[in-house]
Amino acid sequence: MDLELDDSLTSTEELPASQPQRASPSLTSLDESISILDLPSEVLCIVLGYLPASELPHVKLVCWQLYDVVESYSTLWRNASTAGLWPSDRQSILLLRRLASDNNVQALIKLAFAYIYKDVHSDD
Repeated sequence: MDLELDDSLTSTEELPASQPQRASPSLTSLDESISILDLPSEVLCIVLGYLPASELPHVKLVCWQLYDVVESYSTLWRNASTAGLWPSDRQSILLLRRLASDNNVQALIKLAFAYIYKDVHSDD
């Protein structure tokens, strides 16, 4: 059983010079108005999850949408890295407490050790 191919489908005729042939859209052809804020909140949460915990309070100050994402998704705080963060000043203590309130294990452990060794004052 032989299949006949339509000549229009198998033509290798090149396009005129005024119409360049493109294999796939490139990044330069995307609309310039696309922003990270156009992403769904769930995706923003994943992207923000790559930031260290110390940056999350700063992200909240950028705009209301990022504020909402940072404050609304407890998984962002629960999974945030506390590398390089120790409860040595008031700001870091407050940040670690915020992380601990969302069950961030690293923050809970650091605060526990700090309280045991009296590195954190009870009035902070």
